[in-house]
Amino acid sequence: MNYSEALNYLDTFSMFGIKLGLEQTEALFDAAGINLDTMRFIHVAGTNGKGSTSAMIERGLRECGYKTGFYSSPHLISIRERFRVNGQAISENDFAKIMSEMADAASLLAKQGMKVTYFELTTALALKYFMYEKVDFVVLETGMGGRLDSTNVVTPEVSVITNIALDHQKYLGDTIAEIASEKAGIIKPGIPVFAGIMPDEAMNVIENRAKESASTLIKCRETNAFSCWNNKGLCSTTTFDGYNLTIPLPGLAQRHNGLLAAEVLKYLARRHKFDIQQAFNGISKTLWPARMQKISQNLWVDGGHNPDGVTALVQTLSELYNNEKIDFIFGAFADKDVMPELQLIAPMAAKIVFVPIANQFRPSWAPHELQAKIAEYNVDLEIMTAVNLAEALKKLDDDHRPTVIAGSLYLAAEALQYCLGDDSALNI
Repeated sequence: MNYSEALNYLDTFSMFGIKLGLEQTEALFDAAGINLDTMRFIHVAGTNGKGSTSAMIERGLRECGYKTGFYSSPHLISIRERFRVNGQAISENDFAKIMSEMADAASLLAKQGMKVTYFELTTALALKYFMYEKVDFVVLETGMGGRLDSTNVVTPEVSVITNIALDHQKYLGDTIAEIASEKAGIIKPGIPVFAGIMPDEAMNVIENRAKESASTLIKCRETNAFSCWNNKGLCSTTTFDGYNLTIPLPGLAQRHNGLLAAEVLKYLARRHKFDIQQAFNGISKTLWPARMQKISQNLWVDGGHNPDGVTALVQTLSELYNNEKIDFIFGAFADKDVMPELQLIAPMAAKIVFVPIANQFRPSWAPHELQAKIAEYNVDLEIMTAVNLAEALKKLDDDHRPTVIAGSLYLAAEALQYCLGDDSALNI
């Protein structure tokens, strides 16, 4: 099986397949010969922020000389981004080799009447890869949920829940408390759990689950100790228990994520006797593409795709630009209620150009549909449509205002590919 054949094989599985229970994941791991006992895990769940938090934890561990595995989803441009060792995406050859092994394992399960899902297959591939690479730590990010997520077969050193907000209600529940209950499913008996800033109704669920599991709960501290510097807040710095901590990703939400990552690294440093300041130096070098990423002087890309994520985007833009008006290029999938997000960005927008998302698997809102939706909101701004991202950028080419591409992680990926090339997200 070569790389192209491996991709084609993976595409035959349902990307959005959902299986209740972890028995099938465990069966796949057994069939694939995956030994979880050879690795130490940091297990990370949350509605938003889990990718950034995971990236900062991974970078801190790497800075201290540990060999790290990092499994995340979704990918931006290449599937290879989901499987990283020391920040480097898996090679095409290794991906094809291990996918061939996973295909053999999936075939064995099929004979027993089990059809594995896309996410089960990629999770198994990740852990087999990390096992082969003999990594010291695996930063393991859940997919959509927690309790029934394929990653939840591991027993981690720590569990981390970044935040809880409304998203994926079809699968996770209609209320903050219900979603929190699903995410809290990663809490294991006696394993410390670290919780980010979240609504009280979510924190209550986390607290109760931690108590039931006899797990120590460590809450993220507030961000009021930060001072901002370097080009109007592109970085934030503070003193954390006497250590210097710099968060290189802009905005309040990233300061929350950085403080949560720092708490996790402080715990791991004491447990494994590595230098806390060195780990924090690693945090300052974190790269995490498409999360308020600066592409050029006036062009930003952000993957926020739900009201909580877009609220974080608006907070960051307000911090960076005060009351300055912003141009937006916006696209979203058709199964998303976009009005809450549009209502968030409209007050600071000078222009919005609506675009479709170039994704063949999932329909997006047509630009004229989004134009009609925001017209109902009766806002005083210029609204345009474009047939694609390239045309949208050309329409704003003569403007000297900041421009933000937003609304979908897939649109953000499209922007990175268009502006920076196919390899722009492979290595962090």
